[in-house]
Amino acid sequence: MQLLVDGPNRILNAFVEIKKWPTTLSGLNPVMQKLSTEFRELEFANGKTFGEILNVELEATYQVLKDQLKRPVYRISLETLDAKSIGALFAFYMDLCVRVASCHELNPFDQPGVEHGKMMMPKIMGASK
Repeated sequence: MQLLVDGPNRILNAFVEIKKWPTTLSGLNPVMQKLSTEFRELEFANGKTFGEILNVELEATYQVLKDQLKRPVYRISLETLDAKSIGALFAFYMDLCVRVASCHELNPFDQPGVEHGKMMMPKIMGASK
């Protein structure tokens, strides 16, 4: 966050909002318990679910960057966090990567620099050729 606030204004900031956070496997939605007095400044979170806290943190950060600092931001809102929405999000970012690379006249499907890591993996894992 420090880099985004005080660093150079050349970073596009993405926010992924989950409107309805899923519950745990036991069906519970964990809530913030009352904290000791040394954490008085966090009392506003008492009794709130972790999903609520994460969404408020997202909104606060978004507002600081967009409204106060005029930094470039965008937000993606997912109704819930499930396999379908995560798959759609991955597909979106894969497509975005291809499109941005094309704008910079790069071929995202033929990057020799990536090959170095691929060639190193068998060596690290002890495979013999």
